[in-house]
Amino acid sequence: MQMDILLAGFGGQGIKLMSHLLGAAATAENHSATMYADYKDEIRGGAIQCMVRVGEGEILSPITQRFDVLIAMNEDAVRVYEPAVNRGGLIIYNSSLVGNGPARSDVESLGVPANALAEELGSVQVASMIALGAFAEKTKLVGTASVVSALSELLPPHRQKLLPFNQRALDRGSDFVKNPQ
Repeated sequence: MQMDILLAGFGGQGIKLMSHLLGAAATAENHSATMYADYKDEIRGGAIQCMVRVGEGEILSPITQRFDVLIAMNEDAVRVYEPAVNRGGLIIYNSSLVGNGPARSDVESLGVPANALAEELGSVQVASMIALGAFAEKTKLVGTASVVSALSELLPPHRQKLLPFNQRALDRGSDFVKNPQ
């Protein structure tokens, strides 16, 4: 089993954090995982993409041109990376910011209103956690409990108080997949 995941959007949307959490959660669940981020750190709001490869055994590189899953947090990410998703793959997109979903009929598309759901919880900053919760529920690659555990290890002590809020966001994304509205 190997899964290649591309997470894309713009800087400040939590793309890099999502990829770190996905890799750490996969590792905690006895998978191998590696990640590569491509972004310009001097430009907040600029394009960012992170590749995560999860599999069994040694993984030599996360870099690939084709992906099984795309998590697209904005319109540009869908348009630019939709062609790179393998036939039969999955595109999870932030329908709050993407007017029209993916055009391809040979992939599964899941629109998640991540920004709107995050605002309902009280902060658009957890939109990425909603998308990650939706990914976890849809693919069953990692559990949200593993993501929360990874987040607790990643957050500095002064941010630990944010764990319950992020867990609610992950659960909200998971619940959306179970019961779309």
